[in-house]
Amino acid sequence: NKTNTTYDLVYHDLFRTFFEPNPNMKIPQLLDSMGLIPGEYAAAHLRALYRSNNRPTDALVKMARHALDCARRLRPEGPYYFASDGKIATEAAAQYGKDNDVHVATLVTSNDTASPLHLDKANSTSPEDYYATFIDLYLLGSSRCLSYSNGGYGTYGLILGYNASCHSRHLKNRQQLDCVDG
Repeated sequence: NKTNTTYDLVYHDLFRTFFEPNPNMKIPQLLDSMGLIPGEYAAAHLRALYRSNNRPTDALVKMARHALDCARRLRPEGPYYFASDGKIATEAAAQYGKDNDVHVATLVTSNDTASPLHLDKANSTSPEDYYATFIDLYLLGSSRCLSYSNGGYGTYGLILGYNASCHSRHLKNRQQLDCVDG
C-alpha cells in the first residue's frame, strides 16, 4: 500500500508523539522568555568548531553573520533562533540582531564560558550536562525554516522542524555557501 508520504512530512509529528523533553529543561518557559513561538520563527545552526578546537574570532563572526543572513532570506520577517557550538559565534549572532534591528534569540547556558557539549565528543555521564545541547536541538526543530551547516545536528533539526522544505545550507566542510537549498 504505497502513499506519497515521506519521512520529512511525518517526522516532526512522529518525533513529538514519542518524545517529550524533560520538564527540567523548561522549554516552554525558554521559548516564552526568548519571544519565540514554535513554527513561527527561523533558525540558524552553525557548527563553528567543525574539525577544529578553535577558529579566529573574525572567521567565527563572519560565519555567524552569514548563517543569519541565510535564515533571513528564508523568513525575512523573523524572528530568529541561533544555535552554535562556539560561544564567540553565539555572541556574534546576538550582536547581529542588535546591528540589524532584528530579533535573534540565543541560548545562554548556566556556565556561560562553556559551549554546548558535542554528543560524540564529550565524556560526561550526567544527563544535565547535555541539557543545552538538547535544548538547542529542540529549538532548531521547533523552527519553521532552518539555515544549517556541517554535521548531522543541523540536518536533524531540519527534519524535526515545522517545514523540512524551507531550508538553506550555508556552510559545507570549511567552505561558505551562497545560502543554497539542501
